[in-house]
Amino acid sequence: MPRVAFIATFAVAFLIGLIIREVVSSPIGQLPDGGEYRGALVNGRLQGAGEIRWPDGRIYQGEFEQGLYHGRGVYTYSDGSRYEGQFVRGNPDGQGTLHYRNGDQYVGQLRAGKMDGHGRFTRKTHVYEGDFADDEFTGQGSLTVAGTLQYSGGFRDWVFSGEGQYFSEDGDSWKGTFVDGNLQGKGEFSDADGNRYVGPFEFWQYHGKGIFYDRDKSRFEGEFRNGRFHGAGVMYLPEAQHGVLSYRGEWRNGTLVSADVPAFVENAADKLEQALYSEAQRLEQQLQRLQPGVPGVTELFYLGVAGDGSQRVFGREIDFITQQLQQQFPLEGRAVTLINDRFRIGDASMATRVSLEKAVQALAAKMNTDEDVLLLYLTSHGSEDHQFALNQNGLRLPDLDAPTLAEILRKSGIRYQILMVSACYSGGFLPLLEAPDRLVITAAAADRTSFGCSDDSDMTYFGKAFFREALPTQPDWVKAFGVARTWIEQRERLEEKTPSLPQIAVGKRIEAKLAQLQRRQD
Repeated sequence: MPRVAFIATFAVAFLIGLIIREVVSSPIGQLPDGGEYRGALVNGRLQGAGEIRWPDGRIYQGEFEQGLYHGRGVYTYSDGSRYEGQFVRGNPDGQGTLHYRNGDQYVGQLRAGKMDGHGRFTRKTHVYEGDFADDEFTGQGSLTVAGTLQYSGGFRDWVFSGEGQYFSEDGDSWKGTFVDGNLQGKGEFSDADGNRYVGPFEFWQYHGKGIFYDRDKSRFEGEFRNGRFHGAGVMYLPEAQHGVLSYRGEWRNGTLVSADVPAFVENAADKLEQALYSEAQRLEQQLQRLQPGVPGVTELFYLGVAGDGSQRVFGREIDFITQQLQQQFPLEGRAVTLINDRFRIGDASMATRVSLEKAVQALAAKMNTDEDVLLLYLTSHGSEDHQFALNQNGLRLPDLDAPTLAEILRKSGIRYQILMVSACYSGGFLPLLEAPDRLVITAAAADRTSFGCSDDSDMTYFGKAFFREALPTQPDWVKAFGVARTWIEQRERLEEKTPSLPQIAVGKRIEAKLAQLQRRQD
């Protein structure tokens, strides 16, 4: 608490203490509204120091003038809430403190009983500080969450509105004009990796004519739609390729479809074609590195799948989760990743239904299938008819549905499984996949979208919540889900998003195996 606020609060408490001591021995009178008054009377009116207590639990202790609360005082409401501070003509007015029954607190200016002027409102980990008007946080101010500044700028009715800057916990920054909590119009984005965008936004995504500065020192100037290159633009390269430092082209959903230097389009097609010829060999090389499990020891085997290569967030998420799990479990020789990423064609094994099945079969061949646990983590876009998107730029792939996935897992013979699906509408996978020997977790309910699936994100909300916020400190997988769900709910509420409602189904026979994994992790 600032020094000035502390001194003011101390002064109020001191004065109120004097008032209360003064009225203890004063006579008692009955008021028309049922209140019992103890204090001084002047010409039949309440005047000076006094106290009123009502049958419903309300209490006022403080100063009176002409029969009204006026001066310093404390008013306790029937629900236990309390106001301490200045009163004017019967209303809280001036500097004061409101203590709410649920633990919320407001310290600042009031007018006619409402928060009005400069103040500080605290609700659990959230602190709003700035201008209030008519009981709403409206004007210039800041929002701090868990001690970290999250937003600074204009507000209207508690929502970001006007010029401001939003900071994510990952070090990303959005700066510009906010409308109803969304970044709309001209603005600027930068992330901790060094990427930067300047131009118009629509609902937080690049939309319109702007400039994107990539961390690899390239620069794109042109049209954007829904966060992707879309339309005409110019790509400036950090060093000459094919004898040029820049080229003009046409992009569709992040993919270059035509250019004034045809080699750039042709190279993308050539790279994909070459990757297809070598894809089986690339996957086989990864599977050959798998090592057999140790009999009698419960071990974790892991398969991570990034489904949609048109947006890089899914590949980044699998990279992070793989690294995180390697720190918590001995995963050397026990992990496979399948990643669709428009910039990793020919480097990472592609995620397809065929490669997924082959990877599961290879893992089963190395596991002790009656005692080890398979963790299958899938992250991508999802559809309302519960299809998990498999997409690689320039290549049409069939999506993955719950019946196909259930059959792949059944044929593997792996008894104990942790299945996690991070995608919109992923709760639709639950009915066909829950089983006594399986823990199934989805990022959203069957009729809800999940969040964080944008090209400028390092991870989806769900992946970040579970593997970065929850599991490192809560090794119990079921309890970790509870921690992650709470983290997601708080973030969605703050950003006024429709709740995604992550789902979980815990099989009756999987809990003992999860406990063994936890001991292994410890």
